[in-house]
Amino acid sequence: MKKLHLICLASLAALSSSALYAQNAGQYYGGLSAGQAESKIDNDRINTALIGAGVTSTVTTTDRHDPAYKVFGGYQFNPYFAIEGGYFNLGKFGFDSQTTPLGSLNGQFRVDGINLDLVGSLPVNDQLSLMARMGVINGRSRDNFTSTGAVVLSNSNPEITKRDYKAGLGFAYKFSHSMSLRGEIERYKINDAVGGKANIDLATLSLVFPFGRTSLQSMSKSLKISTQGGVQTITLSRPDVRNAFNDEVIAELKN
Repeated sequence: MKKLHLICLASLAALSSSALYAQNAGQYYGGLSAGQAESKIDNDRINTALIGAGVTSTVTTTDRHDPAYKVFGGYQFNPYFAIEGGYFNLGKFGFDSQTTPLGSLNGQFRVDGINLDLVGSLPVNDQLSLMARMGVINGRSRDNFTSTGAVVLSNSNPEITKRDYKAGLGFAYKFSHSMSLRGEIERYKINDAVGGKANIDLATLSLVFPFGRTSLQSMSKSLKISTQGGVQTITLSRPDVRNAFNDEVIAELKN
């Protein structure tokens, strides 16, 4: 009986080592995000700067919201840290102004770019995690201005690409070992291509798909692995054979 206990303890130790290695060995992932962006671009400053001396803006309407999306990929080093890069498109924003003397000015701003972020996660339970991120962006602002009447433009299509930063907070919910859902709110600092800087806030939902390494958790039909409070629990789930090992379980451990 004592020998059997020692064998069981040794087996559980081996399982724990394999599971911990699988969880901490790292995981590549990719994903898609969709949501809505809100522009904080100072349209009044741009409007005043462009219409010139002797011309007054009388009526201005603005469009500060637009759909946005992201495509990203990353590497999850462990349950707490990941590095992530991707492409973002924050949409199109604009304004329309009527002036005195009679004239008009229409402005549109398009913002996109690439980013590299450090992502931190705090697991709440096996499925839910809280997230925070900080990163650098290479953001491109492409402006298009059209005018009539008293408004005369010297450059109707300014464009700039500038390095800046972004930050965000959110959550991740794991539906399965092959797909997770994220909800995030982020702030991007961008250059408006007309001599100023502005914030663009982005709210998104994302689908995340791990790939590149099949973890023990995702491939096992006989093992249940859970982590809470920094403690990992491994349970054999083969009650019909009194949790006995077989070739399938051994093969999973080898992989």
